[in-house]
Amino acid sequence: LLQGNTARLVFALVLSVVAFVFAGGLMFTSGFMISLAAALPLTVLALHVPSLFVRIFGIGKPILQYFHRLSSHDWVLKLTSRLRVTLYRALCARTSALSEREGTGRILALLADDIGHAQNLVLRGVLPVAGAWMLALVVIALAGVLSPMLCCALAVLLAVSTLLVPAVCARANARRADELKRIDHELYEVLSDDVLGITDWLLSGRRDACVSRAVHMREKRHACEGAMRRLRRANNLIAQMLFCACVVALVAWAACVFADAGELGGLAGISPL
Repeated sequence: LLQGNTARLVFALVLSVVAFVFAGGLMFTSGFMISLAAALPLTVLALHVPSLFVRIFGIGKPILQYFHRLSSHDWVLKLTSRLRVTLYRALCARTSALSEREGTGRILALLADDIGHAQNLVLRGVLPVAGAWMLALVVIALAGVLSPMLCCALAVLLAVSTLLVPAVCARANARRADELKRIDHELYEVLSDDVLGITDWLLSGRRDACVSRAVHMREKRHACEGAMRRLRRANNLIAQMLFCACVVALVAWAACVFADAGELGGLAGISPL
């Protein structure tokens, strides 16, 4: 399935990392320019170079993000198109046997799973995680150039944020995901039987029972989705806390280094009294 599409995937991942680098560069250069302006430089020309980089990063970031989205969606659409062709050919070859054994509702559920989740799995799962891993490796490598202690601290925090926490969340959500898939299959079977047999429901006077059964299954699906969303929110909260810990570790390392170098020696020697 990846044959012929590997170059597009690599290109999309590289654009994702470069877009993150440009976002970090924009934050750094804008903060540096504001700090330099607040320090009242001798001439306004001192702000020319930082403002130039702010313009470069500010213009380049949305452009890179646009081409990243364009290339990633192009790759995903080509991949899912090949998957769907393979699936539809397999279903066409065994439609009669599957209809007799599984029922029309199960076949509709299979097609809905393909259409509804194949693209989201890659766009919202595989590509962001792969881009985060590549960016984490770049950050750890750059931190290793500065300090082995900082490299180890960032490696531990980023490993927990990008590997351990998503793995725990995925394992905790696995049972709910299976339950949601089972409910979807049952819902498609029930709705397909109800639509095909609507005349029997009306003639028997059990229209309310037909509607209430579908509503009950829909409520079960909403409850399962709500539990999964709560767990994803907890995962995002933990990831943000770990990211803040990375920032704190970087600031603490910078304070120690500059204090040892005498940059902050005057501030460190000031008595609180």
